[in-house]
Amino acid sequence: MRVRELPPGIADREALFDALAEALSFPDYFGRNWDAVADCLSDVEPTVLRVDASLWDHAPELARTLVELWSETEGQELEFVRKDASTVRADGSDVHTDGWTVRKDESNERRDE
Repeated sequence: MRVRELPPGIADREALFDALAEALSFPDYFGRNWDAVADCLSDVEPTVLRVDASLWDHAPELARTLVELWSETEGQELEFVRKDASTVRADGSDVHTDGWTVRKDESNERRDE
């Protein structure tokens, strides 16, 4: 399984779509929306996508949507990586980072621990 990384500092949807398109070599016709991401992912070889965990700090809605999309995509893996090298794996099971829990088949919740 190949490994690709997104750059740190992504704070908006357009930057995320641009980074995904570059990292995963999406075709030129990629429509830069969530449906287009899902369509393109089905054509991408199995990949571990590493995302800087600061996305949860800068754009938590984007992070949750990314996790939800990846959890629905067969053969793809998503990891959130902190600068200190800790990793939070997003494989469709619970994902915990900075107090957020994302579940594949339930609503998103904020945990205050």
